[in-house]
Amino acid sequence: MEQNNNNNNNNVSAPKIVPSYKNKDTSKEVKSSKPKKKLSRRSVSIFTIIFVILIILLIVGIGYGVISLINYFEYKDYYGFEKTMDDYAFSEMYNNKSPKSSEHVTKSELVKMVLSATFNMSSIDAFADEPEAQYENAIWVEYAQDKEIIGKDEITQENENDKATYIEAIRYLVNTKSKILEKDLSTEDKGEVKDIENYTPDEKNAILDMVNNKIITIKVNKINGSKKLTKAKLNEMIINYVREYNTITVNGDRININKEKEPSNAYQYPYTLANIDKSVYELAFYNSKQGNAKTPIEVYKDNKELFSQVGTYVEDYLNTILNVDYNTINAETFKESLSRISLYTQTDEEINEYVNYVKSNQIKTTGSGKVQFPCIYYDGAFYRVRTEITYKIESANELKNIFYKDLSVTDGVTYEKNEDKIIIDIPISKDLRGSLLFISIKPISTLKAGNVTVDIPRF
Repeated sequence: MEQNNNNNNNNVSAPKIVPSYKNKDTSKEVKSSKPKKKLSRRSVSIFTIIFVILIILLIVGIGYGVISLINYFEYKDYYGFEKTMDDYAFSEMYNNKSPKSSEHVTKSELVKMVLSATFNMSSIDAFADEPEAQYENAIWVEYAQDKEIIGKDEITQENENDKATYIEAIRYLVNTKSKILEKDLSTEDKGEVKDIENYTPDEKNAILDMVNNKIITIKVNKINGSKKLTKAKLNEMIINYVREYNTITVNGDRININKEKEPSNAYQYPYTLANIDKSVYELAFYNSKQGNAKTPIEVYKDNKELFSQVGTYVEDYLNTILNVDYNTINAETFKESLSRISLYTQTDEEINEYVNYVKSNQIKTTGSGKVQFPCIYYDGAFYRVRTEITYKIESANELKNIFYKDLSVTDGVTYEKNEDKIIIDIPISKDLRGSLLFISIKPISTLKAGNVTVDIPRF
């Protein structure tokens, strides 16, 4: 019995001991043993394309940066002329309306720019013959040919769009100066241009004249005339040319280039004149409440071709009202003089009242007016022409209601001096076609420049 019990005990198996490393969760091992999912060919292609695009953009960006840096150092001395071309309204004459220094100029475009700067006009239709050719700048080219500024066959319909050269620009400007402005050339060789012997006698004279008159001021040591003409070079010559020969001023008045004489608000003007004191330009502008007022530089860009007419109209008007003589004044003649230049009809009653007053008070005056160009601005309702008037009251029973329209002022107008010089801002308006400008006749005592009230605030 005892033996059997021992046998039974020997048959019972001992419990198995499992090492701890065997107790790991094998599900994770199975999962992690799966092969990684590969990217599809489509995904690889998209990533490759994006990478290539980024590389291309980087290269383009670097290239653009390098080109911009090169352009900056090449044209940095010329950038100031770009703004002045805008101020003088010459940028609009380029075929693409841009004065950008690095751009090139075509042959026919060059002729247009030279003549436009000389006449200070955007069109010569009024005096040039109808062109035979049909390309954009044909009228300018054929006019230049007629005036012997360029050769008869130098620019044709076939080559008008070719790029012009620097020496062509120099030659065209000098020829225009000689033929149109009738100015003599200055051809003394002062040794400034090192490659001067590379050119024909005519080209040599043209270069020397441009350098001697400081039309060319940048990089004069070597002209490199055969190089394609950039707007940088042409802008410089155009601006210096119009300033030297005063082609953009009325009556040939000289442009001020003296910084000490420059008004504090010079930025509001396209230019100022040497013979006008800066204090005249600094007087406040009238400005209505309509909010669409424009400074002289803004008015100039769109209206510069009307400036000569404005000067004539304003000075004719002032000659009429500042020069009266009780011995000779005539109502009909007085009315006719004003009707040609007046925005509104002057009534017979008003004119007769003034004429009778002049006669009864034995009024005799002399005077004149001069427009202070280019101070013509827009107050939101009228254009205003800044004008200097000088008058002398030769005789009068009393210094009251001397000039036309004074009688319309409540209590009249009394003058403290027999003679005076004052600055006034005369209101004018365009006709319905937007071309002619007419005067809104008001008492001159109410038009003093800088006489700004609360109702007419300053800019």
